[in-house]
Amino acid sequence: LSSRVVENLFWLGRYSERVDAASRLLRVVLTHHIDNAGEVAPPEEALLRVGEMVRILPVDNPEDEDAEPQSIEDRLRTAIYDAASDNSVANACRRLIWSASQVRERLSLDHWHSLNRMQRDLQTLRPSNAELGDMMMVLDSVLQVSSSLTGFSLDNMTRDTGWRFHLLGRRIERMA
Repeated sequence: LSSRVVENLFWLGRYSERVDAASRLLRVVLTHHIDNAGEVAPPEEALLRVGEMVRILPVDNPEDEDAEPQSIEDRLRTAIYDAASDNSVANACRRLIWSASQVRERLSLDHWHSLNRMQRDLQTLRPSNAELGDMMMVLDSVLQVSSSLTGFSLDNMTRDTGWRFHLLGRRIERMA
């Protein structure tokens, strides 16, 4: 295999895992936030700190006097929709789709149906007016695609060196 193919399969694995982990964490935070009607309970506070530590959620720095504090909804909106933010779900999805496009011949048709669905969903995002329910629907949709991609990787990819690099990328991202 060429180094280009191996590198893109590796990053495809990393971005697949990144999309999945970020979406799952944000969905848990969002669920707690909705269930507590906006009140920040200790479990949600702990989840917010974890999200900040793994750099999925933007850090709200109350010590910075010049910065206006962001609401939890705004921080969630950024973590989901802001394609310019390095660790947002939208950014990870775009990078995942790009990596996949570089190794298109190595992926099954089922992979592509799911990736096309993800791309269509990303194109319809309206972050500026997204409500909590909208954010939950986006995360649920991303997780459905992410789960199917995981299954296709395990069931439909040829078990060769490229597949091993793909799995290596997933496992390294899971440890990070």
